[in-house]
Amino acid sequence: MLWLRPKEGEVRPYEGITKAYAYHIGQFETAREIWKQVSDYALAMGLDMIQGDCEDAPGQVELNYQFDDALATCDRMTTYRQICAEVARQHRLIARFMAKPFMGYAANGCHHNCSVWTRNTREAQHLVEGDLPGMEENWMYSTGGVNEFENTDGGWLPTELGHPHLLCCALLKAMQDGIDNQIDPGAPEDRNVTKAWQEGGEVKLNLHDALEALMVDDVVKTAMPGGLYDLYDEHKRDEWTRFLREVTNWDVERYLHCVQ
Repeated sequence: MLWLRPKEGEVRPYEGITKAYAYHIGQFETAREIWKQVSDYALAMGLDMIQGDCEDAPGQVELNYQFDDALATCDRMTTYRQICAEVARQHRLIARFMAKPFMGYAANGCHHNCSVWTRNTREAQHLVEGDLPGMEENWMYSTGGVNEFENTDGGWLPTELGHPHLLCCALLKAMQDGIDNQIDPGAPEDRNVTKAWQEGGEVKLNLHDALEALMVDDVVKTAMPGGLYDLYDEHKRDEWTRFLREVTNWDVERYLHCVQ
């Protein structure tokens, strides 16, 4: 996530509290007062904090807590966000989970590491293949909205602003479908990951296309039973429509001085 300091009279009214030097111990120490307070609060709330570092964007600090089952992990992420917001208020900073508050630097992401125990190797392969086809649709549950698609760069990355419970539920549904239908994962993949993404086709690059993909994925949609999916779809399509009506900095910079 990003820790930002407000600025007055600027087009971009914030700046990172650290420089964009990934894994630089000096930059991590610059933010010690902040991450130490977050860690102390998190430990008091039952989160087992295990690691931290300074990442690639200004003010980008990564803190990690110990793994658990899906529900407990998602609950802890929700608690962690509230802790960060409170610490930011105390220091008059901005705690940001959005993917891209500025361009030219790495975005915020949210790693989801899944551990599976089974003595049946083939069953594990079915599980993995069950997850892969629904990757783009699963992302819809991890995205906080339009801005998250500034983070694609041709690959798929869950973001911190999304809904952790929905994403994990969708992952579990997709993996169970792989087991139930014994989906064949195919030959092992030994290509460069970026090249494999490029050859396999890009993920959806905007909110509308991702919603269209989710609409026809009956497996992933089961993560939202009853009327939840319809409500979610209506809400996100309204967000997309509102975005299309906005005039952004990009519009101004590209077209303001055009004469033809």
